Amino acid sequence: MSSPAALTRVISSHIFSRKPLTLAQLDVLASTGAQGIELWGAVPHLNYLSRAAVREVAGYFGSSPVKLHSLHFPMYRSEDDIVKRNNIVHRDRGERIAAMDEVKRALEVAELAPFRFLILHLDEYEQPWSEEVMDHAMTSVEHLRAFARPLGVTLALENLYDGIADPENLLQVLRTGHFDDVGLCFDSGHAHMVAATRAKAKSDAHAEDGSVIATRDAVMAEYFAMLEMMTPRIVTTHLHDNDSTRDAHLWPGDPSLNGAGIPWPETMRILGAAPHAPAANLEIHHSHSADEAQIAPRAKAAFELLSASLG
Repeated sequence: MSSPAALTRVISSHIFSRKPLTLAQLDVLASTGAQGIELWGAVPHLNYLSRAAVREVAGYFGSSPVKLHSLHFPMYRSEDDIVKRNNIVHRDRGERIAAMDEVKRALEVAELAPFRFLILHLDEYEQPWSEEVMDHAMTSVEHLRAFARPLGVTLALENLYDGIADPENLLQVLRTGHFDDVGLCFDSGHAHMVAATRAKAKSDAHAEDGSVIATRDAVMAEYFAMLEMMTPRIVTTHLHDNDSTRDAHLWPGDPSLNGAGIPWPETMRILGAAPHAPAANLEIHHSHSADEAQIAPRAKAAFELLSASLG
């Protein structure tokens, strides 16, 4: 992404994630001017368990100039009518194996519909980062990496806001495991939220109600520190906006933020210099699918904002 013309535009089907995926929805995403699409890996949105459903998706991309860029790993699975989170670093070995098996089922989509990246979470909601979690992450990433490689898929670990998938921890996994062919997915909204949390933790300022406050400059310093830290390993992105207080998944530059959103010119200049030339992938909240006619113009405006930031 050395120039605006080189910006690779991608949009995620996350915006339709509460609905079963249709070819008409893919047409809407293609009408945004995107060169690639990321599919949200969740049944029933994308029924990766059905070869017939996967063949239909594969046929679409096989005849379209828009390519299947990436697949978001399935965050949940169903077992005996119970929905469980796919946690590949769970303390229970059986849960880790079940989660990895489900991720491998999703990866098999690449046999019929090739894609470049699998976006993967290291989730642990029961315990903080520890040597035990690190060991589980190393083992699971190694296992899934070995499965993905023959399919031509690169794993991309996404920064979250749960304290486990912080940039420092993700990079520790990559370095310690010598996972040179595993990358990072930079999520702008998650980084913005973590930046605010870190800035508040370092602040001595308090509001009248006693709550800790942090200056905008302090939040931005934390945000850019994380982005710069991740940049050498970023292979793809999830770009969306928020005010740093909640994971809103707004369109970049949403006017409702009134200047409290993500600084896109500086963000895109850094991403534009990233060695792996990551695509600009819009991951927008499913509530924005309510007005389907607005998806294309809003996405085009977002892509224009991100491209202009590279100038």
